[in-house]
Amino acid sequence: MITEFVVGTERSAVGDGGFRIVCEHPGAATTAASLVCTTDCGADSRCDGINHFLSVEDLHAVFSNVADVLVPRGVFGLDASIMEWFETRWRGSFGIVTDDDVVVAQPQYDRDEQLGRFGITALTREGPAWQRLDVSFAQRGYPLEVIHGALAAAGLGSVDIYDAADIGTDQQGRVFVVCRNARD
Repeated sequence: MITEFVVGTERSAVGDGGFRIVCEHPGAATTAASLVCTTDCGADSRCDGINHFLSVEDLHAVFSNVADVLVPRGVFGLDASIMEWFETRWRGSFGIVTDDDVVVAQPQYDRDEQLGRFGITALTREGPAWQRLDVSFAQRGYPLEVIHGALAAAGLGSVDIYDAADIGTDQQGRVFVVCRNARD
């Protein structure tokens, strides 16, 4: 339910002309689901923020909240990992080893559920002992049609979707979306 999200404003966060809206899903990385909105230039969502919202209903609610606070004709931009990203990249495992840290990540993607789970185990040396931390989170890979439909339902129009290749990156399955608040 969208009532599980925390929404707050901080005028000092972006200066005199704007405010910050933070929508955090329980279990999502704190910065991953942040939306920053300003009254003079628009809004953006980075680091696959929308992928941390696991239901289409929550996605609709988030986009509706963005449209509610975005100035008329204001710009909203976001990046997202679509199903292709998860299908090609979220498998196997990888790790990082230093003298004082060991990190192992295990991404998995369930194509039928369109749901990715990312598990991380980290070991950090603290003196002679090692401390272990286990973290996991889930992300949903939405089809482009679902993202476009949720934006339109919220009153966000003039939607342009760019594939990562369109902007010169090799991140197959990542898209960048720019739209405008169609509400007056």
